[in-house]
Amino acid sequence: MRTTFTCSSFAIAGFMAVLLVASCDLQAQNQIVSAGYSIPEPPAFAAGQVVTLFVRGLKVPDAAANGLPLPTTLAGITVRVRSGISGYPEQLPIFSVRTFDFCAGRIGTSCPLTHVTVQIPTEPTCVPTGQIPNECTIGPAAVIMLNVQLNGVSGEDFPVVVNSAPHILNACDTIFGIGGICTGIVTHGDGLLIKGNNPARPGETIVIYAVGLGTTAAVKAGEPSPSQSTKYELNLPLIVSYRLDLPAASPAPPPAWSRTDNTAARPLP
Repeated sequence: MRTTFTCSSFAIAGFMAVLLVASCDLQAQNQIVSAGYSIPEPPAFAAGQVVTLFVRGLKVPDAAANGLPLPTTLAGITVRVRSGISGYPEQLPIFSVRTFDFCAGRIGTSCPLTHVTVQIPTEPTCVPTGQIPNECTIGPAAVIMLNVQLNGVSGEDFPVVVNSAPHILNACDTIFGIGGICTGIVTHGDGLLIKGNNPARPGETIVIYAVGLGTTAAVKAGEPSPSQSTKYELNLPLIVSYRLDLPAASPAPPPAWSRTDNTAARPLP
């Protein structure tokens, strides 16, 4: 009897970090799992953050959730969670499943990845006991393990740090789909995007759309937010890079000239 194991390699993209985990396919032994100048670290996401997992080796049709609460299985895909935290969810809600081949049309091979957009649980990773001061803010952040399953067949475990990880949304972020013009979603008070031909003005109040700010309401992952929004104040550092467009200076007036019959023309002092 011959048994073939087919497992998917698992990549996850935080908006600031990318880490790859090798396939558990026994024939894929010498796979590059990352590249750069630093030792790869697990990406960090905040509780409740929406993020895309990139998975190699899946062959499933594109699909999207069509209602709330979000499903935990979509197109045969389930994302399992292993945490060791009492009461912590064991599955992630899934927004969508899409496949995109970056190599298509670029090189003579294919490299399809399935984009699985999910929500990190909003449940706390630390429940204070009151026995130690600041016990949930000292020490390392919690780490959970994610595992993508297709029709019950598991892939490789993948570590994720649950911590604060703010990300200003961009129109080409994978959580919105595939493609689009990359534009930060920062608007005027009337909802119009701030851009080159519609810039922010000195003293203006602007609106920044972001994820990764942590839990702001007692809503479980995958469930709809309450109809009445609640003001929630955060104390977060914000680094702003901007360009100051000054009004164009008036052109300098031409010099005044003086001439007599016996002298050459010369500018007046």
